[in-house]
Amino acid sequence: MIKRSTRIMVTALAGLMTLGSLAACGAGGNEDSANTVYIANYYGGLGDEWLYKAIDGFKAANPDVTMNFKIDNSKTEYKNLPATMATARQDVYVVESVPYIELVSKDMIADVTDVVTEKLTKYGEEVSILDKLGEGQAKEYFNIEDKYYAMPTYLAQAGFIYDVDLFEENELYMKEGGGWTATENRTVGQDGEANTQDDGLPVTYDDFFALLKRMRDYSLIPLTWMGLDQSYSNTFLYNMVADYEGYDNMLVQSTLSGTLNIDGVDTPIDNSNGYLLQKVKGKEYALQFARELLSNNANYLGSVGDVTYTHRSAQLDFLASRTDEKRIAMLLDGDWWETEARSDFDDLVVENDETWAYGTRRFAMMPIPKANDGSSASGRTALNSGSSTMIFINANTTKMEVAKRFFQYLHTEEALRIFTQYTGVTRPYDYDLTPEQRAELTYFQQSRFDFYQDNDTKIYYSISLNDMMDQNNTYYKSMVWSSDVNGTSYSYPFTAFLLHKDMTAKQYFDGLYDYHYTRWSRFDAQGWW
Repeated sequence: MIKRSTRIMVTALAGLMTLGSLAACGAGGNEDSANTVYIANYYGGLGDEWLYKAIDGFKAANPDVTMNFKIDNSKTEYKNLPATMATARQDVYVVESVPYIELVSKDMIADVTDVVTEKLTKYGEEVSILDKLGEGQAKEYFNIEDKYYAMPTYLAQAGFIYDVDLFEENELYMKEGGGWTATENRTVGQDGEANTQDDGLPVTYDDFFALLKRMRDYSLIPLTWMGLDQSYSNTFLYNMVADYEGYDNMLVQSTLSGTLNIDGVDTPIDNSNGYLLQKVKGKEYALQFARELLSNNANYLGSVGDVTYTHRSAQLDFLASRTDEKRIAMLLDGDWWETEARSDFDDLVVENDETWAYGTRRFAMMPIPKANDGSSASGRTALNSGSSTMIFINANTTKMEVAKRFFQYLHTEEALRIFTQYTGVTRPYDYDLTPEQRAELTYFQQSRFDFYQDNDTKIYYSISLNDMMDQNNTYYKSMVWSSDVNGTSYSYPFTAFLLHKDMTAKQYFDGLYDYHYTRWSRFDAQGWW
């Protein structure tokens, strides 16, 4: 269990002073809202249909609850919760980018230990929510002095999503003995097993770039991604780091505790020298991969360098290029992309025919390529880009009993299935789908559910398990790709390499250490920035 007693004690008084005079107002607002439970919902790629279905399920399972439920959708309103929750009307939150430790320390979110740890016998289950979450990093993160205040929402990766139909039509799968094929005699892929989804896909970096050449030779555009915000590309590169380093090494990134190989020497890592994390080989290899990818303009759609090019534009270009002279083979995006692009599928059906439909076209996410020299960690370690997505209750709610019951229901087998059924995204709990529910998922969504439920997949949460980093969360988030190169600071390797064709991967890699080494001394003995 991770202890954060120092952080809690230092900030709790400030939180109480902030909330004390407002507590009587409650999250509900006025008398007219007394019988309504308000749900804050981050209205992004997952939409709200699953939440409406979950409300229906909750009411059916709890006929004694007569309160109304209202979903407050927003993509911007819940960005600064420490500043807004005290006077907000929302009772239950299903949101992203949550500063969990800060909200707990300021007494802004409710203790839900009771409903997290009791068995779900009312719903015919002999396990608790905590049992379903299992052991590991997430369970430790949400445990604060043996209490729980939130639970994680979903799992997602940023990766290369490829058009399965296009790969078959253009024979883009690697063939046993050399060459390329559509469906016959594919190589066994990373897992070494025949007749699995990674058959014929790149195993190493060299394999991947050979595939890109094959695409260029066929007049295909290998990739597109969002240019407006390079957070997707940053997350993808960190996903590469996680897969290279492996789960155990990545835990050192979260805890600042353990031993890593730094410059060929096994080096203990602690609060005093956390800047050495910038020297791990995984970052060097990821940056070399990015530099090679971006060194050839023909590897990507030109729009990726346009700061007005959004993730939705990239999704539409990827889908609509099916009949273009230069078709786009892959999209850098996340597990939620199909649900987010649902309207694009519908529009393309109207413009063309039913073969363009959502669920008819087949897509999948490519495994992270391994280092050519065989130094990558064995197995699969996936960076969860949904690390800071959480469900919790406003401590100021006047409807605590119902809010807790709804919170608990959202983690039942029924509700977990509803979530995946209507979003196509997997939640980080032990659950299954009925054959009928699985059949309703698209090819892409089925493959992602199988990926996360596979016992060989280890999930790494990019979250702090260290008191000093908890106290300096903004800095902690900058630790991944902030780099000083020739007197200029960069935060996005893709952007740096697009803007500076002469910048090398080594320059950016060395700059990671320079950036953090010069700033680390600002932490004092108590860990404050």
